[in-house]
Amino acid sequence: MRQILIFIATTFILVSCRKDKVQEVTITPEECPETISYTNDIQPFLDINCSTSGCHDSNTGSAGYVLEQHSQVEEHAEIILSVIRHESGFSAMPQGGPKLPDSTIQKMECWIGQGKLFN
Repeated sequence: MRQILIFIATTFILVSCRKDKVQEVTITPEECPETISYTNDIQPFLDINCSTSGCHDSNTGSAGYVLEQHSQVEEHAEIILSVIRHESGFSAMPQGGPKLPDSTIQKMECWIGQGKLFN
């Protein structure tokens, strides 16, 4: 009986964590011809669509994510990328809005691929 409970618990843990897996971001230099600036390219679209929208600010922290500072964005960058790509297993963001432009998503991909610089 104990072995069955351990099997069930292990199976539940493995299945429940499946949706949290994020894809590794691999970007070649040719795809990102210029260095992406956190301050000029990443923070503005996050401010408009995420943190100042009343969802992921310090007052609301929807789903446990606050995206107001570089360190917060850096920590959750791959998850942010998955949700703005509208990947399967993730809540599509911005919630209730259209998918962000491909150029914006590519900037996020490049910023991650370039090391998530605070520039």
